[in-house]
Amino acid sequence: MLLAQDILWGIRSNEIDIVAASFVRKASDVRSVKAYLERCISRAKADGDLKDDDDVVRPAVISKIENKEGVDNFEEVRQSEERSDSKSYILHICIY
Repeated sequence: MLLAQDILWGIRSNEIDIVAASFVRKASDVRSVKAYLERCISRAKADGDLKDDDDVVRPAVISKIENKEGVDNFEEVRQSEERSDSKSYILHICIY
């Protein structure tokens, strides 16, 4: 499990390509993760760890749906997902 300081380190070193968000229940969960990653990028720039002209791309977010609420909101979550191209979505569903 990544902690906040791990994510910030990854952003600062530009070493994170993908972040997996566990227990996603709705699209707003995905948007919250994306917003957090954007804040990490802004913080790294403000701290001088990244230059404004550095080519920093926000890591993609993979949703891990692990409960019924997430399954019920599947379409909403899918639409908020990162797309590697126009037809494929990165999504993981695991229900026990």
